[in-house]
Amino acid sequence: MSDLLANLNPPQLQAVTLPPVHGLILAGAGSGKTRVLTTRIAWLISTGQVGPHGILAVTFTNKAAKEMTARLSSLVPINVRGMWIGTFHGLCNRLLRAHYREAGLPQTFQILDSADQLAMVKRLLKNLNIDDEKYPPRELCHFINAHKEQGIRAGQAEVYDSYTQKRVEIYAEYETQCNREGVVDFAELLLRCHELLQRNEPLRAHYQQRFRHILVDEFQDTNVLQYAWLKLLAGGGANVFAVGDDDQSIYRFRGAEVGNMREFEREYAGPNVIRLEQNYRSHGNILAAANAIIKNNRERLGKNLWTDAGEGEPIRAFEAYSDLDEARFVVEEIRELVRDGVSPTQVAVLYRSNAQSRVIENELFTKGVPYKVYGGLRFFERQEIKHALAYLRLLGNPDDDTAFLEYDLIAACEYASGVDWSRRESGRLYTGIDIGRKKDLTVAWQLEDVGGRLLTRRVERLQNMRKSDQEKILYPMIAESDRTCIDATGLGIGWADDAQDKFGTYHVEAVTFTPKVKEELAYPVRNKMEDRKLAIPYDPKIRAGLRSVTKQTTGSGNIRFTAERTDDGHADEFWALALGIHAAEAAPGPTFADSRPRRGGLNRADFRGY
Repeated sequence: MSDLLANLNPPQLQAVTLPPVHGLILAGAGSGKTRVLTTRIAWLISTGQVGPHGILAVTFTNKAAKEMTARLSSLVPINVRGMWIGTFHGLCNRLLRAHYREAGLPQTFQILDSADQLAMVKRLLKNLNIDDEKYPPRELCHFINAHKEQGIRAGQAEVYDSYTQKRVEIYAEYETQCNREGVVDFAELLLRCHELLQRNEPLRAHYQQRFRHILVDEFQDTNVLQYAWLKLLAGGGANVFAVGDDDQSIYRFRGAEVGNMREFEREYAGPNVIRLEQNYRSHGNILAAANAIIKNNRERLGKNLWTDAGEGEPIRAFEAYSDLDEARFVVEEIRELVRDGVSPTQVAVLYRSNAQSRVIENELFTKGVPYKVYGGLRFFERQEIKHALAYLRLLGNPDDDTAFLEYDLIAACEYASGVDWSRRESGRLYTGIDIGRKKDLTVAWQLEDVGGRLLTRRVERLQNMRKSDQEKILYPMIAESDRTCIDATGLGIGWADDAQDKFGTYHVEAVTFTPKVKEELAYPVRNKMEDRKLAIPYDPKIRAGLRSVTKQTTGSGNIRFTAERTDDGHADEFWALALGIHAAEAAPGPTFADSRPRRGGLNRADFRGY
């Protein structure tokens, strides 16, 4: 026991050994709150106050839950695998899986991630013939989720005007569609679980008696429904141990209610409020700056961080004129540190949003500074996992379909403003050409391979032009490219034949579009975007062309990639880009069963006409 409590400072020791009462721990940044939380669980078990199955520990991320489980297993000699330690959504999913009948769900109900939810809303608007510009799908998702996080169903939503009335009606249709397909979104997991416990008294009593100690991490980030769920479980006399920092509440935009901490203090904790103020992470100058800023926060519960690690280096501030100027300053500072002997692994760049990384990454890459982006995709957002789950969902619902590229995914790959993206470096060039009919677009997309990244250097959109006039633009692009893939479907057959005659089959691959070929072409586009190995220009028409592609599944389980025909084309930009990526990744020679090898032609160097 002495080893368990060793090296705890007095406030930490007070928190860990708190009697079986409700407690609120105000833990500043770097004050050891995770250590306190896990040691508290170990202490409760070691002293015989509760068994492992009588504890419910709630975190906000799977990473935090995994870390807590690992630490706990090193502190007490027990099997922690069966303990209820996880995120709000993970724990609710576990409960709903065990009681799916009582919750009104199929046994194999599926969970929609944010991309799947957005795709369903888009599909719903299309089926209902509702203008998605007047009712943007992403805003509707926020509207639906915000109501669910407040515990409000469509039938309970307040209506202020005709616009809100229509959104509520869409919310109701969305609920109906989800129930029909047997799927739940993230917000639904918690709402469905709360409703189940609220109306099913025997089930509620069972879990109230089981969980005698409820411990919550990052309490400042809880929303209204999460707090209500905790209160419901604590209604049988369980002791709630809440750890949080009101000064670190940054998720109000997604429903977090920092007022829950004050409510908890008033309703439960009372005098049992313990402040962890000693910081083990930062030097004095950093803490002084932080304290000076956060003291201006309104309705603080109050604390003052301090450290015995010394003052450290002074804080410097740089005010940039633009994001590009800022990126140049950051990269030059990094290069100077490295020249002074600092290991690159000891340098970190923090940014507020992922969109800000693009200009910084571009500058790092341009200056030849190696870097690694941390905090990548979540497990279920990884491409191979989403593919596997998509195929599994087809077993239960062959009519499932989703949009292929989300707005955020495209935006994350767009060049930063002010970047001259057409400027060539020393990499190899690859081109994809989607041939359009007379009134349709012909799109040529040229990429440069620079260190494994494919950077867009040129995009040509040709319409209402004679073939001879298009050739004057496209043939020079083929001539300077190491490899070109060209659409050899319909009108493209003649184009491909002529291009292969000019440049040879080594430099030009003729690709006949079939459903299978389209599938093999489409996924690398998404993979490159997710891996941030693709850079594309920002252009409204290009973005619209990329977003127009829809992945659909036929009744027989076959995947089809389609796009609605518009005045601006038929997803021509997408297929030109896909062909360009294929040209860069494929070995010389035809790689598809539907590629059209022809007799050898002239090498690129032999071409003199353009």
